[in-house]
Amino acid sequence: MILCGVLILFVMVLLFVWRKRLSPVLKRSLLLVLTASVFGLLSAFGAWKTPVLMEGGRLARNPAGEGDYEQRIVAWMGKESAELVLTVPEQRLTATGERQYLTAATEELTGEFPGENESVDDICRPVVMRSSYQEGLVEAEWRFADEVIDQQGNIVMQMVPEQGILTEASVTLTCGGSQSIYRFPLRVYPPKMSRREQLAEALKQIMKQEGERQGTPYVTLPNKILDMPVTFSVPKDFMPEKIVLFGVVVAFLLPAAEQSRQREKKKKRERELLLEYPDMVSKLALLLGAGMSLSGAWERIVSSYVKGKTKGRKEILPVYEEMYLTMHEMQSGAGERRAYQHFGERCDLQRYRRLGNILVQNTKKGNHRLMELLLREAEAAFDERRSLAKKYGEEAGTKMLFPMIVLLLVMMVILLVPALLSLQI
Repeated sequence: MILCGVLILFVMVLLFVWRKRLSPVLKRSLLLVLTASVFGLLSAFGAWKTPVLMEGGRLARNPAGEGDYEQRIVAWMGKESAELVLTVPEQRLTATGERQYLTAATEELTGEFPGENESVDDICRPVVMRSSYQEGLVEAEWRFADEVIDQQGNIVMQMVPEQGILTEASVTLTCGGSQSIYRFPLRVYPPKMSRREQLAEALKQIMKQEGERQGTPYVTLPNKILDMPVTFSVPKDFMPEKIVLFGVVVAFLLPAAEQSRQREKKKKRERELLLEYPDMVSKLALLLGAGMSLSGAWERIVSSYVKGKTKGRKEILPVYEEMYLTMHEMQSGAGERRAYQHFGERCDLQRYRRLGNILVQNTKKGNHRLMELLLREAEAAFDERRSLAKKYGEEAGTKMLFPMIVLLLVMMVILLVPALLSLQI
């Protein structure tokens, strides 16, 4: 309890004093520690408020009817200790209390026994019979004089004549060491069945008779039941309609799914283009500084990429694939200006459009300032790349936060449920 309180104070001080210096990941970690400490403090407070072992070496007993429970306890004899498991018995009722519960159980069963029937003088539907009353404190054992009702409370049709039968019910009630027997008369009639129930019962008997016939490969259904003509049909399962409906739903969902996939694909491509932009611009500036022409530097970068991809050392990267298309466009006679302009348009990002414009201007005015512009562009791109890396890292941390919270809740349940159960016991 003290440890939890110290941790709560320590984490709160850290979050308040260093809230601007702490990284988002560290803040989330401290919040998790704070949450765990709060749960631990609540658990410790609950255990302190309702201790298992009370003053004078007393263990609380369950109320009568809730049963015994086991409690782990440590016994100390001098410097030696022994961990034991004790069975704590439930409370026992006094003789007066047992008689009160027997009386209350008699009133309870009398009120609910008829069930949906109007009274015990007109029993034609199942009755309500329970094996215990008064929340399990009183046990009941039922008997019927003519066995016209089974132990589930259903009427036994074979034992009941058409005009009904007058019989007696007897229930033995037991509470602790006390016992009483309660008897009451009732009149039972054959069950009143609806037309549907009568039809089902008649068909059941017919199927039983048909099943006893030998050598017949078919079961013949009757044309008349209960003096009324009847026809039969097999219920339609509507499987073709279900298949068509499923196809229609899938057909409507497929375009949305494809659009979602294309959006994710485009988003991934844009992320890769932004991350590779600083390296590509730096390579261009480096080769131009070494005295190569712009088209030569472009071809040199593409050739190195194609060679590495052929040997399996490099993965497929969108920016170099676009540079490869641009190189072929220039070799086919489209012209450098148009090729560089198309390169920026295909990449479809602001930075690449700006780079395309810089390269187009270079073909018009010469490359005396091109290397300086590219170096400046590369420096700005590296700064942006660091910001993007930080952003993607925070997004990854946010995605990991939900599994961490779920794991924390599972741990809290594992730790708190046994403690709370022991407190209730």
